[in-house]
Amino acid sequence: MQKVERVKRAINFTGPDRIPLLLYNTDLEKSDIIVIEVVNQFGSSESPQSEWGFVWQKLDRTMGQPAEPLIRDWADRKNLLVPAAKKTGRFATAAKMMAEYPGAYYLASLGLSGFAVMSSIRGFADCLTDIYLETE
Repeated sequence: MQKVERVKRAINFTGPDRIPLLLYNTDLEKSDIIVIEVVNQFGSSESPQSEWGFVWQKLDRTMGQPAEPLIRDWADRKNLLVPAAKKTGRFATAAKMMAEYPGAYYLASLGLSGFAVMSSIRGFADCLTDIYLETE
C-alpha cells in the first residue's frame, strides 16, 4: 500500500494495511507522514528571533521560552508586526522536502498553537490574566 493511501485510509477508518508512521528528526524516508514547518517560530542558529519578533531564551536542550514579551502594555500592540502569510520563500522548505521524500503524505505545521503564540507575544501570566479579566 502506498503511503498516501495508507494515511487516507487511516483518517477515514477504511482499513489501512498498518498504522501510518509519523517520525520526527530521524528515518524520515520510513515515515508515511512528513511534517513540514511553514512558519519560523523558533528562529535559527544564526538568529534566535521568531517571525513574530520574540527572542527565544534557551537554558537547556528544550525549545526554550520567549525572553521578553512583545506586548508588555497594550500601547505596545501598535508596534506588533504580524508575519506575512504570503512571505517570499514561505514554502521553499516544503518544496525541498516534498522532492526529498516523494510519495509521502505531507502535513504543513505552524509549529506552535495559536495560544502558544499569543502567550509568547503577551507573556504567559499577563495572557492568562487578560483572558480572565477581559472576557469581552
